[in-house]
Amino acid sequence: MRIASSSNRPLTSETIERIETFVSEIQLYGTPRQVTLMSEAVKEFLKPRYKVDWDPLLADLRDTIRSELRLEAVTGSVWWLRMPVPPAKLTPHAPFKEKLRHRNNV
Repeated sequence: MRIASSSNRPLTSETIERIETFVSEIQLYGTPRQVTLMSEAVKEFLKPRYKVDWDPLLADLRDTIRSELRLEAVTGSVWWLRMPVPPAKLTPHAPFKEKLRHRNNV
């Protein structure tokens, strides 16, 4: 749920932390395909626009979890509901690349 609540939102320190945790969890617990999809997503973050399409990974997670729980398969793409956040609730953040650079130097 971390990525579902962080995707398509402004990058704040809170959303960055959720994304970082999600990356770690997929590396530890994901299927080989999910790890590959995560690796591709992380590479997209390193590009100047750092815009990532999480849909393929989320669809694969959805399918895997539903299969393991023996639930009926769901078809179709992942979709998002995003409601506007009042500006007063947005928190300032350092750009993702700046944070990544800081972590690598520490």
